[in-house]
Amino acid sequence: MINFEFARTKGINNANKAPPIAHCRTGALRIVLGTRCRSPQTAAPAANPAPAANPAPAANPVGTANPVGTANPVGTANPVGTANPVGTANPVAPANPVGTWKWERDFNGNKIDYTLRISKDKEKLAGVFQTHFENAPPGMNEPITLEDLELDGDTISFSVTRKFNENQFTVSYSGKLDGDKIDGDSKATFNGQPREFPWNAERKLTADDVVGDWNLKLESPNGPIESRMTLEKKDDALTGTYHSSVFGDHSIKDIEIKEQSLQFHVTFDTDNGDITVNYEVKPTGNAAKGTAKADFGGQESEMSLTATRQPPAKQPN
Repeated sequence: MINFEFARTKGINNANKAPPIAHCRTGALRIVLGTRCRSPQTAAPAANPAPAANPAPAANPVGTANPVGTANPVGTANPVGTANPVGTANPVAPANPVGTWKWERDFNGNKIDYTLRISKDKEKLAGVFQTHFENAPPGMNEPITLEDLELDGDTISFSVTRKFNENQFTVSYSGKLDGDKIDGDSKATFNGQPREFPWNAERKLTADDVVGDWNLKLESPNGPIESRMTLEKKDDALTGTYHSSVFGDHSIKDIEIKEQSLQFHVTFDTDNGDITVNYEVKPTGNAAKGTAKADFGGQESEMSLTATRQPPAKQPN
């Protein structure tokens, strides 16, 4: 196993200042993603501290071990109504609706694909709604800003105003969030007729959800390591650059989106050989969590990471 001992690294402003150096020890390779390696030097062993003395046990005060009548006072073991106060035992935390949601529906023999994008700036939610289907009337596939967007616990609701063949109508959506799924219904009145349809959406990670500048923090046994990466979309494909204050800029390779995860790898060249680090992160809005696994000469080790997109993605209009 690779023993990660990462050093904190900041940008090197002094051109004459050498980058920090880490030892590569036999049997427990010491890798620093923000530093370079050199041969180990012998260090004097630490002295053995003197063992602590065993404190004498405290005596039992006379008459205090089991006072008469105090072990189980009547009526105090489980006071009525206090074990699980109504509504307080398991308060429902607000769900997180940020991201891209997709679903589809058949309308008069035509398949319609729906996309819902929700973002969050501080405590304010915003979003856009868009349909995708062939031979749509002009303007029907244009993005629409959500109205009355609300999140109450795990229930999300909003409405959109549509126009079809000169008829304007409002569709209201309401559903419960459960992880990466929403189950609910949509309601509308069209040509004076009320209509209701099931609404079953699933969160899908797309290239638009990950493009931008990301600050990364990797947790190592010796403390956090900070770095940065830039992701761009070109011709529907993702490209990227990893920025290291010591090793410089490196291309991000094999960028893929698999289900809800972003996966890629970066290879760093060091004095002792190349180090390949494989990343897997799950972005949600402008934050992400995941892991980084390093491979050096067949030895592997893993650490957790968090990331924040800076500056945050713009809110939908």
